[in-house]
Amino acid sequence: MFEETEAIELLRIRFKIDNAEFNPAEKHEATEIVKELGYLALAIEQASAFIRSALQTIFEFLPIYQRSRNSRKRLLQREPASKVTYPNSVADTFLLSLDKMNENRYGHEAVTLLKLFAFLNLENIRIDFVRDTVKSIDAELRTIVSDEITFYEAQELLQ
Repeated sequence: MFEETEAIELLRIRFKIDNAEFNPAEKHEATEIVKELGYLALAIEQASAFIRSALQTIFEFLPIYQRSRNSRKRLLQREPASKVTYPNSVADTFLLSLDKMNENRYGHEAVTLLKLFAFLNLENIRIDFVRDTVKSIDAELRTIVSDEITFYEAQELLQ
């Protein structure tokens, strides 16, 4: 867990705001965001990626995040399966990113590929391996992998 100053700096850097352009209002908003995220590096990273790719300004994040978080309250209040627990902010930002991805034309396909890729070595996934094994995977994945345009559009959303 970061100190507040470090957390704000991480958000600023990952959101790609130059320090000279980081005005007091943005710094105040960044302070509120990192507080809400519990000063956790992964949650801050996810939030900054979401802001950078999906929103126009840093000021749009908190209202969206808080609405999304409230709608998932029951899911996130489950008892953890292990004794190691993490604050809900990481799960919230990940689920928010998935929601945003699903709004894209190929979002559903990207999420389906993500489920497949979660079982593979992300850095060394061989496309020919995936294509050669489509006969042994479920029909939805077979359809996504077989259609080159759909496959590459969905894969691009995952990057």
